[in-house]
Amino acid sequence: MVALIHDSGWTRTPQWPAAARAGDVGFLLVAVYPSWMSGLSWRPGSAWSRLRQWQMLAIGSFARTVAVYQAAPGARLSESPNYASQRLVVFTDTSGVGVTRAGVGAVQARPFGGVFTVGAQASAGDGAGMVVLPGEDPFGFGVRGAWDASTAGGLLGDLDWDGSRTVAIELLPPAGPGAPVLLAPGNGDEVTNSGDVVHEWQHRPVVPGGFQDAYQLRVLMDGDERYWNASTGALVAGETTNAATVESAAIPAGLYTANAPHGWQVRTREGVDGRWSEWSGTDSFTPVTPPTADLFGPDVFHDDLSPVVAWDSSTPRGTQTAFRVQLAHFGSIVYDSGVQPGRASEWQVPPLEWIQGGLYQRRVQVQQTGGSWSSWVTRDFTITWTEPATPGVEVWSGADGVLVQVVADAGLVVDLERITGEGLWVRVDSFTMPSDGAVTVTDVRAPLGRVVAYRARAVNELDGQRLVSGWGLSGQVANRSRWSYLFAARAPLSTWVRCYIRQDGPHRPIRATQVTDPMGDEWPRFSYGTRRGRSGTLVLHAFTQEDRDHLVELLYAGEPLGVRFPGEAEDAGPGYRDGGELIFGVAGEVEVARVTTGPLQRREITVPWRESAPVEPTGHTGAPIMHRFGGPAGAGPFSDNDETDMEVPA
Repeated sequence: MVALIHDSGWTRTPQWPAAARAGDVGFLLVAVYPSWMSGLSWRPGSAWSRLRQWQMLAIGSFARTVAVYQAAPGARLSESPNYASQRLVVFTDTSGVGVTRAGVGAVQARPFGGVFTVGAQASAGDGAGMVVLPGEDPFGFGVRGAWDASTAGGLLGDLDWDGSRTVAIELLPPAGPGAPVLLAPGNGDEVTNSGDVVHEWQHRPVVPGGFQDAYQLRVLMDGDERYWNASTGALVAGETTNAATVESAAIPAGLYTANAPHGWQVRTREGVDGRWSEWSGTDSFTPVTPPTADLFGPDVFHDDLSPVVAWDSSTPRGTQTAFRVQLAHFGSIVYDSGVQPGRASEWQVPPLEWIQGGLYQRRVQVQQTGGSWSSWVTRDFTITWTEPATPGVEVWSGADGVLVQVVADAGLVVDLERITGEGLWVRVDSFTMPSDGAVTVTDVRAPLGRVVAYRARAVNELDGQRLVSGWGLSGQVANRSRWSYLFAARAPLSTWVRCYIRQDGPHRPIRATQVTDPMGDEWPRFSYGTRRGRSGTLVLHAFTQEDRDHLVELLYAGEPLGVRFPGEAEDAGPGYRDGGELIFGVAGEVEVARVTTGPLQRREITVPWRESAPVEPTGHTGAPIMHRFGGPAGAGPFSDNDETDMEVPA
């Protein structure tokens, strides 16, 4: 409601109060020498705007005038030496000046508004009862003012004032909230004539922290206005206020006339100051017979983790224009398609984290021409799938490492792992089972002379979800092969080739080095960074032409490789110990040379290398595949006594 926040009293230099806010209204009462009336000018600060100015009759030595200004942040008032005296009166909680009346001391005001009346007295001593603002009139200028405000509005001021030189100015009430925005039903929508029609809107506050604390909703139907009474659940003839912060109302569709257009409006009350908004615009809607939907099977989805929900729809008005699909589990929505436009009668659900044998509900809702929706239709279903069987795993020692045989269902992916001496399982590789369901692979990386075991599990990729079996365990086995091998680090089971290491050159550490060589007779200083691997040179050769071709193809694969060093004699006692392995990348051009001395002539391959970080086997490689399942291409696994194509290392 309008309130007085400042009255400067009569002074030559009144100041705008620090408490003034943007939009506040100030009245400046001025007494000025008559000779300056024609050139009278106010020069307010740039943040103030003058709304209007009134001049009154010159009486005696002075003329009287009043001007009204509206404030903005940072406002200030300019000074003028021409002013004999001034008086500044400031009002807040007003949206400005409304109706003005000359020659009368009262004016019709709106609720929460007010009135400011100012007048000039006939003489300094006349006008008893007119001094209602704080302060006297010490200079006898005879310019007085009065103000009034009321929550109810009405005629405010004093009709008994001398009207010859009086102006009554209406102070508009503070701005209320904006008219609400209607959200649903949309203008022209058709809604179902069963259940509830949910009306939604948005309150539009204009004050900080504003919120709705009440609303009025009226419906225009059958040529009459009806108001929604939330407490009785009825549409009534009289205007009704519903106390609620919720910006919606669910009205039973049975209260409306079927197949007839209706209009509706809302206005809201501001919870901060109790002011009402104007009525919103009018939106229309028509209650109609809604569409229906019918779900059909299956009730059990087996080995289908991306099921298709299918339905039939019946649309009394037009056709199906949109649909929505949901899945629920124990009352909780686990999937929602959202509103999808179109006339489709099925929807494929993406893979979810299903529970084996879990009971779920599929729900469908359809929309018809005009916008009305059906009720939800629900049907139960279960999801089941066949988990992969646990693979069988057998192992034995072969001439080229450990032979591992895996038996599993055809087409499944198998993960194969080996246990280390520290009791940790490390990945060997992954492969896809062939049509006969049996695979024999050679693990050339098994540690020499150590007892190892293997495990395998089958993985079924079903509709994008991994279904895994339990682990199948092998017996124990020891690797007796002392050969050296070259393989692609990403696919060691299918790319290995036996090779002979003619020379393993010096291993040089790779690390940043800085040399500070000062001038004069001082010693230079060397600084070394963290070691980043090693580098060196290998000289390799193969016994057969086929193995040599494979060896060269591997070296040109352009990806991390591994070399398995041959077994080394124990320092004390008979036997051999594991030679270890090196993961590296080819660091330069490979050189191939022919050795022409000695009983055996073969080509030697010189390989510059640089150590690489360990690479996780993935089964995906660009290197040439050299070994199909079961050992070398076109042959079965080597037997323990097959030495016909091997050269025993010295």
